Amino acid sequence: KVNRGGSPLARRLDLDRIGMAGHSFGAWTTLAVAGQAVGQGQGPADPRLKAAIAMSAPAPRRREGLDQVYGRIKIPILHMTGTRDDSPIGETRAAERRLAFDQIQGADQYLVVFQGGDHMVFSGRRLLGEAGAERATQDALFHSLILQGTTAFWDAYLKGDAAAKAWLARGGYAAVLGAEGKLEEKLSPPPSE
Repeated sequence: KVNRGGSPLARRLDLDRIGMAGHSFGAWTTLAVAGQAVGQGQGPADPRLKAAIAMSAPAPRRREGLDQVYGRIKIPILHMTGTRDDSPIGETRAAERRLAFDQIQGADQYLVVFQGGDHMVFSGRRLLGEAGAERATQDALFHSLILQGTTAFWDAYLKGDAAAKAWLARGGYAAVLGAEGKLEEKLSPPPSE
């Protein structure tokens, strides 16, 4: 409706290249729209969604049947977390935030784990009781690395930019991350001709 008229965004939205991103509960929502099973239900994946970014996605409460929980997700996803990304609420520990990455098959998946990154690094807020210039400097570095990775991911998977995809998949982003983060990839084989 916004794209049809009466808005500053009229005829500016490319509805064939829709991506979704979220942090924490927003990451859970992003994965649900991408096809993650929710509760007892198996809601349909939104076919308009072409790629997603999940930052600090919570792990399901039940750990059995994860292949069914994530089995309907068939789009590229960039997962992001940190080594200190324990949930300030809920029960997800930092090491469990990789469960979606580990389970999803059939589409390119990337996982970035920031060394020393906590749950709030993606939002720009600090955990209660944390402050200091050193922390602010580290957060600024993480934000730069997040921006570089997410921009390349959108360029690769929404714009079809082969150079951006190569930078992500062939060591460019990993080199930029250096000791501040680790990048893992699960790339689908190219379609046979």
